[in-house]
Amino acid sequence: MSQPGFTPQPQLPAAPAYPPKPGKVTAMGIITICSGAINAMLALIYFFYVLLVGLATFGIGCIFIIFPLYLGLVAIFEIMYGIKLLANPMRLERPSIAVPVLQFTTVIACSVLAVVAGILNLVFGSDPEVKAYFDASGSRAFPVQPRV
Repeated sequence: MSQPGFTPQPQLPAAPAYPPKPGKVTAMGIITICSGAINAMLALIYFFYVLLVGLATFGIGCIFIIFPLYLGLVAIFEIMYGIKLLANPMRLERPSIAVPVLQFTTVIACSVLAVVAGILNLVFGSDPEVKAYFDASGSRAFPVQPRV
């Protein structure tokens, strides 16, 4: 039964069913973003501190500028990785090993929270449920649906 002047719209195909995201993957993303934000703040604080020490020591203290630069670089990597983990659908094919290793090495800049975040990322990433999710979502069986 159609009304005069009314043409039915064609049915769009159903969106592919993405596998449900485990809570540990979401936790990995949140922990990584929080660690990145803390490292970014520490990098800014250390940067100004190194500048003050550099001025006080007539430039000799500026050799420690490497620590805030390194923390800032790690913070950028952490935030990018965390955003990719939280995206729906996720844009990663496997969990990263490089980001937790970078988080471990921030101990040289006294960022203990990043070390804890790196340990948690490795523990959560080695969970069988998380590995199965990465295998299912990284196999291109769930393509990104174009927006209409």
